[in-house]
Amino acid sequence: MKRLLKLMIIVIAVMAVLVAGGVFFYLHYKSSHSRPKPLTLAQQQALQVALPEMTTNLKSGSIVQFTVTLQASDAATQNEIKDMTPAIEDELNRIMRQYTDNDLDSSQGLAQLENNIRTTVNSSLPKGSVTKVLFVSILTQ
Repeated sequence: MKRLLKLMIIVIAVMAVLVAGGVFFYLHYKSSHSRPKPLTLAQQQALQVALPEMTTNLKSGSIVQFTVTLQASDAATQNEIKDMTPAIEDELNRIMRQYTDNDLDSSQGLAQLENNIRTTVNSSLPKGSVTKVLFVSILTQ
């Protein structure tokens, strides 16, 4: 009876070690291979889509003239952005009209605007995503 008990304890211990090893391997393998490799500077530049200069009214009654470049996550997204440029321009104008010239004068306001643009554009893209919104120029009057 003692021999059977010892054998069961050994089998359970071996199984526990195997399960723990499997879980560790799975989590380590998954975390190291699920992250995409960072893009090189040349790859990032190749995936940028420069939108034309736009002018619109601000909420405060001022006028803003701005140029935005969108960083696509991949080539397919870059093509989506190019195909949807008129719709994206319309969205950017709508977003800009929600801000005042004081909002655009602060770094916090620009960060909020950048996040708002990225979120809105990403929600309208069928598959891809924008990783960065780059303000080439912003001029308020």
